[in-house]
Amino acid sequence: MRTKILILNTNRISGGAAIAAHRLYESLIGADEVEVHYLSIDDLYKGGFLRFVRKLLSFLDKLKFIRSSSRALLSSGFIGDYKVLRKIKEINPDIVHMHWINSGFISVKSLSKIDKPIIWSLHDMWPFTGGCHYNFPGCDKFHNGCKNCPLLDDNGSVTSKIYSNKINIYSQIKNLTFVGLSRWIYNESLNSGLAQYYSTINLPNTIDTSVYKKLPTEQSREFFKLKIGNSKRLIGFGAIGATSDPRKGFRFLKKALSNLNPEDYELLVFGGAIDTSLERMGFVTHQLGYIAGDEQLVNLYNSMDMLIVPSTQENLSNIILESLSCETPVVAFNIGGNSDLISHGTNGYLGDDLEPDSILKGINYISENESILNFHQVRKRFSYSAISKKYIKLYKELS
Repeated sequence: MRTKILILNTNRISGGAAIAAHRLYESLIGADEVEVHYLSIDDLYKGGFLRFVRKLLSFLDKLKFIRSSSRALLSSGFIGDYKVLRKIKEINPDIVHMHWINSGFISVKSLSKIDKPIIWSLHDMWPFTGGCHYNFPGCDKFHNGCKNCPLLDDNGSVTSKIYSNKINIYSQIKNLTFVGLSRWIYNESLNSGLAQYYSTINLPNTIDTSVYKKLPTEQSREFFKLKIGNSKRLIGFGAIGATSDPRKGFRFLKKALSNLNPEDYELLVFGGAIDTSLERMGFVTHQLGYIAGDEQLVNLYNSMDMLIVPSTQENLSNIILESLSCETPVVAFNIGGNSDLISHGTNGYLGDDLEPDSILKGINYISENESILNFHQVRKRFSYSAISKKYIKLYKELS
């Protein structure tokens, strides 16, 4: 008998978690062992009303933090759409596989009403903290109660309540399994004081390697009408809020670039607002803004000679996985789940320290060693075929 799986994510295809969740969904379609369904807020509402509901639920989810300048980094989990539970009962799955469920999609309280085994993929730390999606640097308060939150001005009473609410609800769930998408977040989840209420395994995201693959560089540059100077290398950098979110490490890239010759490199910036500071440093800079859809992304990575991801916090980065699958090397810090994807010296470069020199060394290494780089293993390990088999095995064990 086929095991019926319901994948839950707040959005269908918007955002990193949605992209990863939908790729897993795609990898499972057609499998003989499972029947897979996908539910997001996009499936519950349409048109203008969808936009209204999305904004309202997101506002209510963060209402507890309305006075905090850090509210974008926090979610309460107190708010949820009543339609989600109704839809779960209607579909009647054997397994409910949750991904990113914040912004008021489903409340923590609702989880105790799901009488099925629950799998929860950890796209960030929120499921095992008192409200933060990533902990404040150096903060380990999620190990024991999340009191006195460094992100808040009220000594963290709200985060303590969120944490206590999770204890209350998680203790009522008979079968709760967290999936650490990286070894880093797997280990962090085990350090949480909530860990006694769930089991945790490590399984990564997947990617369609038949789509994300190597293309001729000039063909991809022509796709974006990019004119790159002769013998120059094109360095790519991108993320949502690439130049404005401090966690994305734009400052490290700028410092590293200050030690490079603009005659040797041009820059490709995507995923954020237009920034002119790089051009003032003397670099020819191509600004593409927001990139969407597989065709644009595949051509984006294939346009570059290397991708720089200088983030100071990272779980299992979609853009790193996408870039490596397109056989474009990546320079990043050795933090979070980056080492799950980047094999140092083989398909990219991992900087040991959060210092601009690490990025500079990585750029120089890739420039000097392009001919020895190999991407076979990463494409093999994260393919639809390889990862879907592991998830099907998990579903069978829990159903």
